[in-house]
Amino acid sequence: MKNFRSIFMTVCLISSLIIFIMPVSSGVYHVYPGDDIKSIIESAPAGSTIYVHAGTYSVSGGILTTVTNISIIGDNPYTTILDGGGQSSISISGNNSMVKNLTAQNFFSGIFITNNSLIENCISRNNLYSGIVGIGNNSIIKNCIAHDNQAADALNGGIVVAGDSNRIFNCLAYKNGGVGIYIIHGDYNSIENCTVSNGTGGAGFAVNLPCDNTTLVNCLASNNSLFGNPGLGFSVSDHPSNSIIYCNSWGNGDEWGAVLSGKGPGAGCISEDPRFTSGPLGDYYLSLSSPCIDRGYLSSEYWGLQYGHVTTNTGRCDINRVDIGFHYTCNCSVPSLPIGKLMEILQNNNN
Repeated sequence: MKNFRSIFMTVCLISSLIIFIMPVSSGVYHVYPGDDIKSIIESAPAGSTIYVHAGTYSVSGGILTTVTNISIIGDNPYTTILDGGGQSSISISGNNSMVKNLTAQNFFSGIFITNNSLIENCISRNNLYSGIVGIGNNSIIKNCIAHDNQAADALNGGIVVAGDSNRIFNCLAYKNGGVGIYIIHGDYNSIENCTVSNGTGGAGFAVNLPCDNTTLVNCLASNNSLFGNPGLGFSVSDHPSNSIIYCNSWGNGDEWGAVLSGKGPGAGCISEDPRFTSGPLGDYYLSLSSPCIDRGYLSSEYWGLQYGHVTTNTGRCDINRVDIGFHYTCNCSVPSLPIGKLMEILQNNNN
């Protein structure tokens, strides 16, 4: 009996040590309308992937997770909607995480990420402060839309970044109360193929002093104001290593931030009416007569925008020299070549 008790106690001790030492394993979770999305995400261990399926989810108190390598993936930003009811934010504070394919609305701030993380194909709207916030280094915010965020103080806006080596790519910010796209501090950041329009916080794009080695390329700022007064299109720190190239600034009052001694326009920049028109996903498509078409830096293929993205409402892909500004997602078609051109290509291949 004593031997049995001793063996039993030993097994229990070893089991408890194993449970203590081994972490809870990551997993895959599926969230459907009616599930407790807040509890599921906040209790998921590091390395987990949470698929949030179509529906509108009320998220009282926001969502906060601090573990690393968390992926939160919706079905589609137009069908997977998280509503904060005016509280907190979707705060993904662990490094190396991802938020994709969803809408965040009616939070204090919409979506918050830290180092080495990704926000992709998301919409953030009607939040009290900022739409999307990246604090830290080496993160990417791409193919996102931030609009009608109130930006209740001067450090907020549509998309706000603070840190080094971050990339904001192919994003649209409009009708925000603060700066449309704002780099508060940090070096070696880039803003590429973004459009900021109809903001009321003073500037379309802003890059604060003493930020350096920051590049804005293929970007478009239009009709931004300061609470009814003329605003700035681009307000970029005048460090020698910063650059604004192949961008368009129009209708902002001070197009390039001259009143603040900001960085002036570089190669390929224009100040011409972009001639927006409406399309299936919004009001910031380019008309066929827009001066932004085929005016960007390098080809659409170089930027990865040649398939599945459009700037016009024709349904045709941007397949030539890249257009300036934001590209909407689209199952677009590639224009067919005339039969004579096809025969010429085939003949050249045979030779």
